[in-house]
Amino acid sequence: MPAVPVLQARFQPEYDGQEETSSTDISAQSAHTHPAVFGPPVQQKQNGSNVGNAVASFPAIAGPIVQRVLRIDGEQVTESRINNKGAFKTKLNSHISNAAGEAGIASNKVRTRLTQWANDKLAHDYESKADAAWGAANDIVSNDGIPAIKSTDYTVIRILDSGSTKPQHVKFNDTRQEKVIKFGKDDGHLRTEILANKLYTAANIPTLKVDIVTVDGQLAQMTDFVSSFSTPEQLELSSSDDFLRHCGADMLFANWDLFKTDNWMKIDGRMIRSDNGGSLDRSAQGHMKDPGDWNGKAVKDIGSMREKKNSPYSSVTDHEVADSVRTLAKNLTVDKINQAFKDARYPLKQRATMRQTLLDRMKIALAWADKVYPLDKVVNVQHSTEERVREVIEDDDLPMDHAQALIDMGYHGVVPGMPPEFLGEQLKNGMIKPREPQGKTGNPHEMLPKVGPEELLRKDQFGGGLAKAMPKYFDRMKAGRLVRRMSDGERGAFEKAAGEKDMEKVLELIFPEAGKPGARGEMVWSVNKPYVFEREIAKLKGEDYKGTETEHRPEDYHWIMEIYITQEMLDFLADYAYINNPTGGAKPSAFLGNPTLKMEGQSGGVHDKGGIPNIVIKKDGFAKLWKGIQSFHFVEAEDHLWRHSSDNTELIKAKKEKEWKDEQERVKEQRKKDRKEAADKPVDNDNFGKLFGWGEEE
Repeated sequence: MPAVPVLQARFQPEYDGQEETSSTDISAQSAHTHPAVFGPPVQQKQNGSNVGNAVASFPAIAGPIVQRVLRIDGEQVTESRINNKGAFKTKLNSHISNAAGEAGIASNKVRTRLTQWANDKLAHDYESKADAAWGAANDIVSNDGIPAIKSTDYTVIRILDSGSTKPQHVKFNDTRQEKVIKFGKDDGHLRTEILANKLYTAANIPTLKVDIVTVDGQLAQMTDFVSSFSTPEQLELSSSDDFLRHCGADMLFANWDLFKTDNWMKIDGRMIRSDNGGSLDRSAQGHMKDPGDWNGKAVKDIGSMREKKNSPYSSVTDHEVADSVRTLAKNLTVDKINQAFKDARYPLKQRATMRQTLLDRMKIALAWADKVYPLDKVVNVQHSTEERVREVIEDDDLPMDHAQALIDMGYHGVVPGMPPEFLGEQLKNGMIKPREPQGKTGNPHEMLPKVGPEELLRKDQFGGGLAKAMPKYFDRMKAGRLVRRMSDGERGAFEKAAGEKDMEKVLELIFPEAGKPGARGEMVWSVNKPYVFEREIAKLKGEDYKGTETEHRPEDYHWIMEIYITQEMLDFLADYAYINNPTGGAKPSAFLGNPTLKMEGQSGGVHDKGGIPNIVIKKDGFAKLWKGIQSFHFVEAEDHLWRHSSDNTELIKAKKEKEWKDEQERVKEQRKKDRKEAADKPVDNDNFGKLFGWGEEE
């Protein structure tokens, strides 16, 4: 009796029926130490004849592509042992459980189905059992938990003209909520569009929030109905930060739908990608793209999307694309990609291939970006292990000592051990009072006062629309970066600080004390755009500088440092940042040590009223911000993006030409209309004759 091949778990994204001829043996223990992507069953051939399919097939998506062979107890499994099951069944169940765990499969239904399959498995019907289990698990994962609604639950208000699938504007009968429901050409088309939306959202790129539902059993995409928006003009779109900062994502996702401005929505000043149906491996009409247009071997869209004339992408520079590619790579991590697939309920059978294609395209695009727009140096920030451990303990679900928490926050009149209910009464009665305002303390570990609703509601501080603008500023900082011009000395200080784990030493380097070179108590950072000196602006315009800006010579600040804003940094700023110039009165002394939003400079200042304010960082509470910084990089000011950005000259020229042609056409039509009106007007014979002296009495 021939020996049965060892149990093998491997990845094959598109099995084409080719026979396997070799494999690598590893132990059962090491077989479970790495994430695996499992594909459909593969027939293995040995000594010229098929001896049975021994490829374990599980619906699991996780880490790198690997090929592995499992020997049960280090021995080759014989056919008789398989038929007897016994110890083999136990090992097989363990193997399945580990595989599901590695893949992060949370659904108990999937685990149960896989276990049931393993228990029922026999050697002679392995292939049919494996196929059945694969199909059942795929359906369970793809459809499990999707909300089901009926067409009778809502009323169709109208059919929208946008897109080839004719979305429905509906109102639900019970909640009166208005939504937009969209069906795809087929389920695969719809899931791909939903996946594209989830990927954009995961990368913090402004996109409509999408939910996946079934309507009378048919898969559908549902979004909130937006009643107030406008379609941006092409020039307005192509010069916006929302477009330029993320155009590389459009190219990497091969999203050719966004050439049409109709697929964009301008909502509250933001440019929103509202229709992403032509992304990834599908066209806008739902057809599969040609393999040459969607693959992991090249990202030709970086060039081809800019070759189309009179499009938003035609004037985008290499620097702008490269910068946006890096922004995407920094924000769209592998974990976020995996979660996007789960949220989109993307089919398991195609998931591994699509995922690998995305990762390969990202790698190719990053290599291109490093070539056309190289960074001078990337520096990773080291953090104290003790600080990280302390953070984990603080965030753990441990019982809270309310009294100690108030003491730590600087409240007076608190006795350790006071019960929460007694503390509440004491607070109401004014027996327990908050810390007296101390102004700036310079303490990097300072427990700063949070800017809560009670402050935002003060009209003398956040009136005139500032209260509503604050959260919008922070939302626009997502996927952004802090930017600062600096000298050689300041760059060196930051590089040294990145290697320090002692916060006091970090502070000495970044905030030198009075009397030392570079002494400061605070520093200013712009968001996304570097500060540009007035003399540089004049030079770009070809004008002579006549201002008084003599103390800041551009040549002394030839480095631009950029820090990608992490979620931890954003949380810190959203909780503690105050406004530098309140609507009326002065900034409260209690918030003098807080980071500040300041309207000045190119970003959010005199040169860009609609931009994001600069951020003033102080010593107070700096330790908390520093913990959120993962890395930063440097670029020569002359090589930086701001010197190589698109000026949209061709678009401006085209727009003026179109306006001239439209005006000429308007004049032509008006003349035609005037002639027609004159021709149709009844002729007054008496007056007509008088023009020539007819009918005049002698």
